[in-house]
Amino acid sequence: MNTAARRVKIPLVIPETESVEFWYDRLDPLTRDDELTSEEQIRGTNRTAFSTVKCGMHDIFSYGRLHHDPEKERMRIVKNLQDVVNTLKLEEDRSGWKTAYEKNARNPTAVNGPDGFFRGTVKNKTAVRSIPSETIPGEIKRNSGEDDSILRLAELEEGDPFIAFLFSEDRRFFWIHTTCTEGWIPVSDAGTYHSEEQWKAAMKENPGVLTPGNLLEVMFRNYGAPYKWGSGTDCSGYVRKVFEEFGILLPLNTALQPHYPARSYDLKELPDDEKLKIIRALPVGAALYMPHHTMLYLGELDGHVYVINPLYSFYDLDYRLQTPARITVNTLDLLRSDGETWLTSLTTALVPWEEQTPAAPE
Repeated sequence: MNTAARRVKIPLVIPETESVEFWYDRLDPLTRDDELTSEEQIRGTNRTAFSTVKCGMHDIFSYGRLHHDPEKERMRIVKNLQDVVNTLKLEEDRSGWKTAYEKNARNPTAVNGPDGFFRGTVKNKTAVRSIPSETIPGEIKRNSGEDDSILRLAELEEGDPFIAFLFSEDRRFFWIHTTCTEGWIPVSDAGTYHSEEQWKAAMKENPGVLTPGNLLEVMFRNYGAPYKWGSGTDCSGYVRKVFEEFGILLPLNTALQPHYPARSYDLKELPDDEKLKIIRALPVGAALYMPHHTMLYLGELDGHVYVINPLYSFYDLDYRLQTPARITVNTLDLLRSDGETWLTSLTTALVPWEEQTPAAPE
């Protein structure tokens, strides 16, 4: 646990509420070990998500030669990489990333796979990045002064599947698609397979059984881990990784995840009391969204709604900025920079394992 970050006191959070056992004991003992959905339903919802444009996902499991034009992909990537460089501040070259771009990304070459691509899995934990560089320098900022998310896109764990289309010019990086993103990873972190059967055999083990108790255990598995952008310990990465344990493949970030085709609730225009009615009826583990942030619902205690999330910063009840920068429990009473509470700021609730509510007939 990040002991330095632990010195930040979070209002209404006591040691008991930071314990998975506390929340497990609050689950209904008659249903906490019941399976919430079936593998068949999860696979069906994932397939729908792959074809939902607003999810921005890739159905890498169905790729074939007929669906892929290597030269078209190469030209699109070259343009995207030029856009990246145009967006970044270019005054300094401390980490050699600019040189890496100029040397490696202007002339990517197609891999020589049987279908015009390689199927692969991750050998070593790695980051998907928008430039082919060994380092992802935190000091490089966007012109707007924001974080370095344009460089660090997502984190991949051992066994995660991908499709590789291109080599960088020095052949040290693959350009890949995962289910939720695309970018560069080092060739040294990748294992590639010519056979689809070998590929599937090298993937992670079968997903776990989704029960309330199992879901809660995974939610608390890395409790206290430091916040890290573009990883499984930033907010969207955390939510995505929790559900990935059960085979649910969510989109990349907080802008895309609410479009996952499962049961959801639009909270944007509702007053706080109406939001609370909906939230109180949600199952443990439902995802809650507000602009640029997401969290998982734990329950209500003494009139306060508790969630778990990678919390980089917040404003306390005296409107003082605090930076715990770790996975933690907190309530929806916290304030945002605009002075609104988290409750007021909520826009969407999503229950990824439940079926999408059919649209009302017009």
